[in-house]
Amino acid sequence: MTPGKMLRILALAGTTALPFITQAAQAEQASQTLRAASDVGFAPFAMVDPGGGYRGFSIDLVNELAERLGYDNVDVMDVPFSSIFSGLYADRYDMILAPTDITRERAEKMLFTEGYMSNQLGFLMPEDVSIEGPEALEGMTLAVNSGSVSESWASAHQEQYGFDVQRYDQNTDAVQAVMSGQADANIADSPSADHIAKQQPRLAVAFDVDTGSQVGLVFSRENRELRNRADRAIEQMKADGTLVELYETWFGSKPRPGGAMTMISVGHGQPGMPGHELTFDQDNQTP
Repeated sequence: MTPGKMLRILALAGTTALPFITQAAQAEQASQTLRAASDVGFAPFAMVDPGGGYRGFSIDLVNELAERLGYDNVDVMDVPFSSIFSGLYADRYDMILAPTDITRERAEKMLFTEGYMSNQLGFLMPEDVSIEGPEALEGMTLAVNSGSVSESWASAHQEQYGFDVQRYDQNTDAVQAVMSGQADANIADSPSADHIAKQQPRLAVAFDVDTGSQVGLVFSRENRELRNRADRAIEQMKADGTLVELYETWFGSKPRPGGAMTMISVGHGQPGMPGHELTFDQDNQTP
């Protein structure tokens, strides 16, 4: 056991409001594989490892989640975000790992954990372009990942700001459109946009837009018990600092203070959204 792992376990032991997943619950999953869908190539959440397999923030997150829930194996499936929800409905996987914006429309059809990351959008443009906000996007072409919150924002604001939208099945293709001059900007989650800018010196994040929303893990409405257990595990990762540690590892900075990565919500799911369950811990008398 590494010193870091030991510290995390000790921290959990002192958090009485967040009981660790029981040994009995772990035993139930001992021989099973947790199947998770992600849009591989959406850096730095999930990327192909040159040595084989996948790596990234989401990959480390699901491996930590699986360990806490008692799974022996994790099977991460590469699924374009534009078709990722249909695969969940068809029970091709147990959960959606790809960073998914929690919206009311989605929450009416699926179950979310509470948010684990606040959602901002970064506008990735050639490094010699300098604009300060969406008001300057008139006449430009924006490249987005189909089915993502970036596409939702672009569709909702296209008429207001007067830009065109190109849609791609992979965000890597949307970024390439900017690199090749087919599009003026790519919209992506700010951490991902920052990461891409570090890898591509020709690109820079011109500005950010705060959506006021959060990102959560997604489960089918028939898989409520697993959603609830995953939600408790996410709360534990917030309480013992694991989420912040993963964020700093992959994004190279600290998350915004008071954001979803450190704030623990009451109950299972995202408060105020369909599928949220207000719970009561009978052992600790903690709401």
